[in-house]
Amino acid sequence: IGALLQLTLFASVLAFLLFTYAVKRIGITKANAFVNLIPAITYIFAILLLNDAFEPQKIVGIGIVIAGLFVSQVKTKRKTA
Repeated sequence: IGALLQLTLFASVLAFLLFTYAVKRIGITKANAFVNLIPAITYIFAILLLNDAFEPQKIVGIGIVIAGLFVSQVKTKRKTA
């Protein structure tokens, strides 16, 4: 039952509060873009805390996700006619 309480507190309540705070600060569009980092952060914590196996394919995937995040946040100049 302790694990269920921790899951409820940290993964649900705390995540919702932090996401709501982020939406207020940076807007819904940018906040949703950062949701794509959740699997990458989860894998990093799995390596550090759970001694999960380090797999190069997953590191490449994390790199692609982070690169995509940067590309999605770049502001481009639009030509007006």
